[in-house]
Amino acid sequence: KTGLSEFGNVRRSGLIALNLMPNDELLAVALTSGKTELLLATTGGSAIRFDESKVRPMGRASRGVRAVKLGARDLVRAMDVIAKDRREVLVITTKGYGKRSKIDLYRKTNRGGKGIKAFSKTAKNGDIVEQLLVKPDDEIMIISSRGVVIRTKVFQIRETGRAAQGVRVMKLDEGDVVTGAANIGQRTEEMERL
Repeated sequence: KTGLSEFGNVRRSGLIALNLMPNDELLAVALTSGKTELLLATTGGSAIRFDESKVRPMGRASRGVRAVKLGARDLVRAMDVIAKDRREVLVITTKGYGKRSKIDLYRKTNRGGKGIKAFSKTAKNGDIVEQLLVKPDDEIMIISSRGVVIRTKVFQIRETGRAAQGVRVMKLDEGDVVTGAANIGQRTEEMERL
């Protein structure tokens, strides 16, 4: 966590925002108030929810602190700031499955732990590729590695328990995988005209 004032004078060549360890990549950045809750998801189906206050402020050149303890071959896949108006967690997998569940099922823990089971990963449904905080009347877009895009309403994805396997959201051709998903919010009359 770094104060916004540390980025007040950005040079043309840019600034170092953090020091990454070998084989690490920057996944997500969010503007927070200092009093928010964070929710992280791993490819293997774990999630961890903790108060932002558990992460002390550091300078730009620091490496940060551990948010979640990862198992073998597990990676952090998504990070969200929990907002009052988005009370459901939607996860999408590489093989086109999705599952939504209430945020209240994700209990708060301490930063740096293994987290809790948020998805029942199998050979059929694949790794988590995205986690989105949503409302039932939101719409999402999902894209595959071959450039196929679908758009669907969140309420059409069945609500389940936290550790369920999910349901098929996108049918994929052989060899194709889901690479990303985005919440595009609520459809408005203006969007309908476009």
